[in-house]
Parts: sequence; structure tokens; C-alpha cells
Amino acid sequence: MHRSKLPLTTWFWAAHLMATHSNGMSARQLEDQLGVTYKTAWLLTQKLRRSMVDPDREPLEGVVEVDQTEIPFRDGDGFFEPGNGGKILVIGAVEVIDRDTNQSKPRRKHAKYLDTRSGRIRLATIADNSAASIEAFVRANVRRGATLLTDGHASYSRLTEYRRDPRIVGKMAGHVVLPWVKEGKAKAKGGIATLGRSDPFAAAR
Repeated sequence: MHRSKLPLTTWFWAAHLMATHSNGMSARQLEDQLGVTYKTAWLLTQKLRRSMVDPDREPLEGVVEVDQTEIPFRDGDGFFEPGNGGKILVIGAVEVIDRDTNQSKPRRKHAKYLDTRSGRIRLATIADNSAASIEAFVRANVRRGATLLTDGHASYSRLTEYRRDPRIVGKMAGHVVLPWVKEGKAKAKGGIATLGRSDPFAAAR
């Protein structure tokens, strides 16, 4: 807010909308709600999102689902056509929480975790699907010693400081094998596709 030319009420309205909107708030939505230009709305969302992240937040721990995917996005202001848009690579990690204990130590029967819900989530764009990119994300966001629930991607095998519980997806729907990280990325996907690359995680915040 330092040296901002916007009225204080605009800042407060923007903060209120971004903090209370259940599906997140994009710059396009903020532009319409506040009656400002898209550039102003985009700068507001960027500054407010940065201020909402706790710099001392704890890494994810316990049992954590991790997965990456390509997500198409709208390029420009035209109608979104999946075949003609751009694509970004997104990786996500979600704590798997036991519903009874509210701890990231879910009960397990054979290979299946019982009665779980999603916990804290981390999402990020990565440059490529390489081991280096995946390892950097995991190490920055997941506590050493956690159990990683992943697909069979070879890059995860180098994360030797973590316990690994790889799941082979095969012909099975991904949300059956890794339900919670798929849910988180699905929310982000909707925002990216319709809002464009400049607001990549508006729907997942």
C-alpha cells in the first residue's frame, strides 16, 4: 500500500473479496467488482496474495499426496479453446488427514487409507517434468521423513529422505488413486483455463 494512489476503501474491498470468496478471486473478477482497470486489479491480486502467505508456515507432513499435470490456459482475451491455448505444468501436494483424529496420520488397511479428507495444500508451476524440478518442489514444501503418495513417475525415486508409497494409476481414474491432490489441481485448472496464465491459482486459493 506504500505510495499507492488507490483509495484505502478500494484496498479494503479487495482484501475482503479475496479473503471471503470461496473459490478464490481472479483479477478479472476484481476488475468488475471494484470498477478499476485490469492492470490495477492484477497488481492488487498479486500484492494481496503475497501478503496472505505466511513466510514461517510449516512444511506439509505425515502422509502427503504429490502429483503433477499439464493444464491448458486461455491465451489472450478470446474464447477458451483447449486445443488452441497454451499449457503450463503444475505440481501439487496435499496432506491426507484422518477424519477422526484430524491428524495427517490416517489409518490404513492394506494399501488403502481409511476415511480421510484433504488438509493443507501447496501448488506451484514448474519449468518441466524433470527430476530436478519435482525434487525441488517436494523438498521446499514437504517435511523430510513424510510419506509421499505418488504415481509411478521415476523422478520420485530419488527422494530418498522420504518414505514412498507409489501408486500405479494405469487405466484407473486418477482421482481414485490420488483423490485429494487431484481435487486441488482440478480447482486450479478451472481458474487457469478461464482466467488465463496471469492468474494461475485464483480458483485454488
